[in-house]
Amino acid sequence: METRRTVLVVVVALALAVSALGLAGCNSTVPDLRGRTKVQARADLKEVGLKLGKIAYDRTVVGADGQIVDQKPAARSGAKGGTLVSVTIAGPPPVKVPSLIEKTREGAEAALARAGLKLGAVTKTFSDVAVGRVALQTPGARDEALPGSAVDVALSTGPAPIQVPDVADMTFDQATTVLKNRSFLVARVDLAGTGGDANTVADQDPEGDDRAVPGTTVRLSVWTGKPPVAGGKPKAPFVKGLGVTQAKRTLKALKINVRVVAGPGNGVAAPGVVYKQTPIGGTDLAPGDTVTLYTAPEADGTPYVDVPPPVTVPWVRGLPVADAKTTLESLDLKWEVVYGPGNGLAESGTVYDQSPISGERVEAESVVKITIMGQP
Repeated sequence: METRRTVLVVVVALALAVSALGLAGCNSTVPDLRGRTKVQARADLKEVGLKLGKIAYDRTVVGADGQIVDQKPAARSGAKGGTLVSVTIAGPPPVKVPSLIEKTREGAEAALARAGLKLGAVTKTFSDVAVGRVALQTPGARDEALPGSAVDVALSTGPAPIQVPDVADMTFDQATTVLKNRSFLVARVDLAGTGGDANTVADQDPEGDDRAVPGTTVRLSVWTGKPPVAGGKPKAPFVKGLGVTQAKRTLKALKINVRVVAGPGNGVAAPGVVYKQTPIGGTDLAPGDTVTLYTAPEADGTPYVDVPPPVTVPWVRGLPVADAKTTLESLDLKWEVVYGPGNGLAESGTVYDQSPISGERVEAESVVKITIMGQP
């Protein structure tokens, strides 16, 4: 009798042990994956120690394409760790997204059409990829997408602009090294005169601290330390740092057209001072070319308004008419030629009278009448 009781206890103990082992094997509860995407389902299963198994697609099942509509094992059932959970997804199987990088817009559209996809939003972005070609895409290459869905792309506009180093007052060789280290090209423009040490940079275009795309050519205006060559090609003089009135007179004396722009300033130049000019000093000019001067604003930030100071009328009597005209223009004065009988002393073609007379103070751009002997 005692033997039977012992056997019964052993059998019950073994049964409990087997049951416990079985329960220990079912250490995960299968999550409800319905309505989830494949990517979401894989993450949900990983959290509870399970894995995504076989995936089937059913075009006839009611539900949003790409979402899970059925699963095995069922939701909330127990499963051993590492169990594969099979799912059925509504809609057709996804397709692989092709790589569109470096394709033209037309090439991207064609590649997507062959894959059963279409082109979505088209934007632009800075990139080292050739201008006009695809630099970014969403979804990415080799990702999966539903047939007929859109792939967004961004076309390259070229590299992003970077800050141009300020190389003013450096030697030409130093400036060249600094600029090339930032991937800029360099072009030299010789500037006659002694406004700075020979072979030093007077000006640059683009300006220092401006932004430009790597590979842009930076033109450097470099002092030669030599006087201008008489009879050579007309060149833009260096007028940065001058008051706008003086700069205008300098240019007009050289028969160069002038345009003045009230700019934002460079944080250094005083109101009314030229802080930038285009083209830079030393640039060859053609007849009719214009030099644009940029003036710094007032202290309160309002644009500087160029109001030239009064001008003292010069003495032009006795000068040949051409010289009289040049003298007046150099002082921001206009002229009008008047013909008269002469005064018995002046030679033909020379000025024998003027109005206003020399020494009078008049506004800039005033007209001075110069009288010469003869008929029009």
